[in-house]
Amino acid sequence: MPPTTAGFDLDAPVIIGGVGGSGTRVVAQIARAAGVNIGSYVNGSLDNVFFARLICQLPHLWTYPRLAPRFRTFTRLYFGQPLRPGDYWRLYRSARGPVLKWIWLHLKRSWEGRPTHAQYQKWGWKNPRSQYYLKQLATHFPRCKYVHVMRHGLDMAYSDNTSQYQRWGQYFGIPNDPDIPHASRHLDFWIAVNNWVQNQCRELLPDRHLILRFDDLCAQPEQEVARLLAFLEVSPRCTLEQLTALVQPPASLGRYQRHETPFTPEQVQSVRAFGFDVRV
Repeated sequence: MPPTTAGFDLDAPVIIGGVGGSGTRVVAQIARAAGVNIGSYVNGSLDNVFFARLICQLPHLWTYPRLAPRFRTFTRLYFGQPLRPGDYWRLYRSARGPVLKWIWLHLKRSWEGRPTHAQYQKWGWKNPRSQYYLKQLATHFPRCKYVHVMRHGLDMAYSDNTSQYQRWGQYFGIPNDPDIPHASRHLDFWIAVNNWVQNQCRELLPDRHLILRFDDLCAQPEQEVARLLAFLEVSPRCTLEQLTALVQPPASLGRYQRHETPFTPEQVQSVRAFGFDVRV
């Protein structure tokens, strides 16, 4: 059976990432409704599970040659292509829980997802942790586009979504010091990661990345959705009004204003430097 790619450019996926809790899910919803396939096997947050299992469990400092076979397995799974012996080995190594059940479920869902490709103009995935693998992804997918979603840093400081901080904080020099307020440590992580990602984007994807502030998306949905569509270069079958209706500002917007501020002037200025309004 010939490989199934549905006419997509395999070197040009759309990748959506950001610090966990930044609003990547609504951006993925908009992209999917606009004509970007984000994969058939996603969780409740629309994170691509294939990518999570095959890539995100590995150190982001791994070189491209070490990650490249995983990317190839990921692409074959995504498009329901015939798997090779090495693919099965990598699935086995990546499995959680009962291995045979896990592999069977992945293969079954990957093949079931094949017919859905025809309705989309482009392919890609959403997984916030993609941001840590930008260098390797840009090498493997030389025409990829990356959407980096950012939410107000002071709001993010109070987020319960701290899995990235717990996993990657050490790599960005953020100490797990209980004497430092958690909100302050989480904000330092947010600042460090977003600075690093922006530098990576400028170096690796100078004309193929989009910084999308979630707060702007909530405040000016028509303008920001139109900017996203222009970047993705898709012609949605639905209206702009239908796409903007997917944007539902959460009650947690501006939550930092309901807390005493344990942040330094330098931290606040760093948040402002990313283009966010700070009212303290």
